[in-house]
Amino acid sequence: MVSINNQELQNLITDNNPTLILFGEAHGLLEETKIQEKILEVFLCDVFMYELLENQTLSTRQEQEEFLSRSDQEDFSIISKNKDLKETVDLAKKFNLPLIGCDLENIGRKNTIFRERELTLEEQEKEEQLMKKRELVQFEKINKQLESGKKVFASVGIYHILPRSELIKNLKDKKVLIVYPIFKDGEIFGYRQDFDLEEVVYTTKKIQEYLKDEPRN
Repeated sequence: MVSINNQELQNLITDNNPTLILFGEAHGLLEETKIQEKILEVFLCDVFMYELLENQTLSTRQEQEEFLSRSDQEDFSIISKNKDLKETVDLAKKFNLPLIGCDLENIGRKNTIFRERELTLEEQEKEEQLMKKRELVQFEKINKQLESGKKVFASVGIYHILPRSELIKNLKDKKVLIVYPIFKDGEIFGYRQDFDLEEVVYTTKKIQEYLKDEPRN
């Protein structure tokens, strides 16, 4: 089972009083909902923001219950099925938090070619441009909540918390804690596909320390 150092997390929250916890999600490769639940038990936030909810909002318990009643196999968008979002919707409902999307509709795509074959150089360039566009949208939507005085928990794909991302660059001067997975031996998560869940642990860092210590560019 994937784990997180609860005491470390609690100490960082107490010492730094963050307005945002940014969670790097591996989109189903790890037991993420269990870790998110542990975070929400100690981080008393006002809003749960979620990349896969795209540009939609489930503000009320009634809206969340209606979503949970939908067919698992029904398309949420061209990217996701309803079942892909249900654990997160249920978690927001459990903590009585509005769930707000923090991305573009269909994450800015017209098709799923990026999943189906190797991209050409031109397509790779367009992919990089789309990532930057998405990360700026993520920042704008998260920052809108922060500027209104809300404390925010935001879950985005782990790619979007790389130090070079537009999201991280724009958040670097704010009171942010970043929670992300690593291997227990210190190896960076994401460079290999075959692993045991027992090898993975979530770590928490202030964004300034993360930018200083994280080796990925």
